[in-house]
Amino acid sequence: MKVKSKVKTPLQEFDYFLDKNDRLERDAVHRFHLGKSAEDVDTVAAGSIGVRTGLEAALPYYFQFRTVDEALQYFKWNPNPSFSPLRTHYPSSLPYLGERVPVLWDSDAGHELAAAFVMSDQATRFVVQRDLYAHDGWAALAQRSISWGTWSTFTSIFTYWLHMSLKIFGSTAVSFAGIYGFFLAGCWFANNQWHMLYRYMTDVYADATAARTSFDHCEGGKEYYWKQLKRNRLLRDLHPTLYTQITASGDVRGIATPLIVRYDHLKDVNEEDDELKGVVELDD
Repeated sequence: MKVKSKVKTPLQEFDYFLDKNDRLERDAVHRFHLGKSAEDVDTVAAGSIGVRTGLEAALPYYFQFRTVDEALQYFKWNPNPSFSPLRTHYPSSLPYLGERVPVLWDSDAGHELAAAFVMSDQATRFVVQRDLYAHDGWAALAQRSISWGTWSTFTSIFTYWLHMSLKIFGSTAVSFAGIYGFFLAGCWFANNQWHMLYRYMTDVYADATAARTSFDHCEGGKEYYWKQLKRNRLLRDLHPTLYTQITASGDVRGIATPLIVRYDHLKDVNEEDDELKGVVELDD
């Protein structure tokens, strides 16, 4: 597995995926990198490992942190010249959701926020495994395009039918434009909601499947989403303008799969794993 810029991702993660799905390495092309933007707090991915072009995924930039001191050094100032083009230093404020959140890194709140960016190896392993399942198959690459093509086709058919049947405004160009605009707006809404539903179902499936890889993966997933929720609550308290974008629990409004849902779902998986863990210990 190719992971750049200080991210220590175990090579066995990809082997787990291949063995579990009975796949050959050449049929699961992927490239993992470290993200550059502080605005991207989750994986940014393009493509799919189910097609020949493969998956290109950028893990969150903070996956390079192993201790709170490393995180604080990064946010205050990064002396490493290999990172200088990235300008990854935020001595007084942190960009998030289009806002600049003022942060005093030497304060208790600053230390607590920095700690919420530090992920264990378990969390890293979970996210890599999750991303492999979340971006597998042709649907991960073409679902939105196919959905738009389907809805826009129906839009064209119904526009023509109404335009010729109802004789609104005497079947003029104004009539056609009005009907087509109405259906096009409905097409956009339906395509967006369909994509949100697809993203929700895929995210829940990927979380559950990755968490069941091992007990450590499940614990890593819970840590990952819990720290996201905690980080959002801290940022919300530091910058009240974010109240309209972040809920009291730390969830981000308007995302396809709420963070609290993903965390609660992994808690349910963890309860199942605890039962299995007890059985395994008895076998030992």
